Amino acid sequence: MTDGPRIVFFGTPDFAVPSLQKLAALGGLKPIAVVTQPAQPVGRKAILTASPVQRAAEQLSIPLRAPRSIKNSDFLEWFIEQKPDIAVLVAYGKILPKEVLAVPRLGFVNVHPSLLPQHRGASPVAGALLAGDARTGITIMQLDDEMDHGPIFAAREVAIKSGATQGPLSRELALGGAALLADTLPQILSETLTPVEQNHAAATYTKLLKRSDGNINWCQPAQTIERLVRAYTPWPGSYTCLNQARIKIYQVALARSQTGLAPGQLRATGGKLYVGTSSDALEIKYLQMAGKKKQAAAEFINGHTNLASAKVCPCPPPTIT
Repeated sequence: MTDGPRIVFFGTPDFAVPSLQKLAALGGLKPIAVVTQPAQPVGRKAILTASPVQRAAEQLSIPLRAPRSIKNSDFLEWFIEQKPDIAVLVAYGKILPKEVLAVPRLGFVNVHPSLLPQHRGASPVAGALLAGDARTGITIMQLDDEMDHGPIFAAREVAIKSGATQGPLSRELALGGAALLADTLPQILSETLTPVEQNHAAATYTKLLKRSDGNINWCQPAQTIERLVRAYTPWPGSYTCLNQARIKIYQVALARSQTGLAPGQLRATGGKLYVGTSSDALEIKYLQMAGKKKQAAAEFINGHTNLASAKVCPCPPPTIT
């Protein structure tokens, strides 16, 4: 039996690990159990791989459950047996049924990487970058049975740096979320902090990303594409096609000095690679051909002396000059 509050932690990806580690390091707030999604096949060889939270829980010697479904009676019985005072959920990845939400005495607390009610849903970090927001943040909220709908205990702003991509921004928010959770959870447990209802009329929503979302439409404005590339790096990635081969695009920059390029039209000059959009041109700085390593544009140009006669596939199709 633990002398402190009985906390059960729900989480799955890397984003959740700092919060788990932070609670485990604080006196009296170490979770009594961790719930994560089961191991998933990863990579071309589909190697069964434990979630980052499972690996962290094992390192911290915290009892672990990885149910295939949290809707079955076996999981619910186990959860009730834990007699949790509170549950902390950080990017678990599944919607919880009402029966599970009702088990902890003080309910579920969620760490969400946006300033709610902005960017509710599955992809809040990418959503902030796609929207061109100057700031985002972390919200500590009470879970209810609607998506990211519950009242707010605390929130903290984070400025979005120029050129920020999804990966580093997610890591910054994960660390910030862990710190805010550590500051807030003791007050929630002592019932001295009252959550405030969200302004639901101001809510915006994000979707679950899939690989096809990264298919660049060069007929969009340059700023829209630049934001997309940053928002989708590293997942789901951004790509186009050349000579029937997919090319991953890792970094682009506005290049207003390059004029006369139609949407999708490429220009290689001075060791730099430019592409037209529906507004300004973009400079492609880093890219990767299928089966090759990531490379700078200059290296790509040196290896493709026949760009002027290259055939392209529709994504929509660029043209070469």
